[in-house]
Amino acid sequence: MIAHTPTIERTIQVGDMAVTLRTGNRRTRALSVTSAGAIVVHAPHGTSNATAIDLVKRRREWIYRQIAQRTYDRANHPVKELVNGETFLLLGTTYLLHLAPPGPHPEPTVQHHASDDGPRLRISNTLARNPVKARRELIAWYANQAQEWLDSTGRQNVQLGIRQCPTLRASSRATTRWATYRPGRGLVLHWAVAQLAEENLHTLIAESLHLNHLGDLHQLHRSCKELWLGKILQIGPSRSA
Repeated sequence: MIAHTPTIERTIQVGDMAVTLRTGNRRTRALSVTSAGAIVVHAPHGTSNATAIDLVKRRREWIYRQIAQRTYDRANHPVKELVNGETFLLLGTTYLLHLAPPGPHPEPTVQHHASDDGPRLRISNTLARNPVKARRELIAWYANQAQEWLDSTGRQNVQLGIRQCPTLRASSRATTRWATYRPGRGLVLHWAVAQLAEENLHTLIAESLHLNHLGDLHQLHRSCKELWLGKILQIGPSRSA
């Protein structure tokens, strides 16, 4: 009969991740990610820090997927209303929605610009009266903005970490994960991540491509919980200035 000894816990650091090493009366090693996103290594008594660290590094991609899924499950994604003064994020900057009458000449459906009152996002009041079409146009605009960022800043960032830069593209498909990387097929970003501040975008790409220069993953995951995913409320009266 094997004598029972109490479970022992200690915290180890694996890169930017704090990991709980929990040892007890067991013969195998396993990994788990709690609902709060905490990483736990379950192992037999006598397991060294180096052995636990090696396990975490080998399962790093699985860990990131679990954390991302739990973050998504707990998310409180906002609902937008197509009225003057509604807020939309682009690369971490807040834009106030401005509804305007259609112009005399063809122009982009969604436009953003600076004004004396701060950044503005402009759509026509005609488009705002059609929430289904407005949602589609806003998602397409976000995907285009994400693609423009990838083609410039994002590509430069990736080239600092690896020799051959993979194909980088943004997707307007709502089912796409925040970022999906497949060797030989490139990296695909969800359109909604164009709302993230640039430092969070750099972290997301580095995480997805398994680069060493990761940023603050917890900040990234907190920010992803608050992304607008295209849900629009019915039209109401304009907000007062």
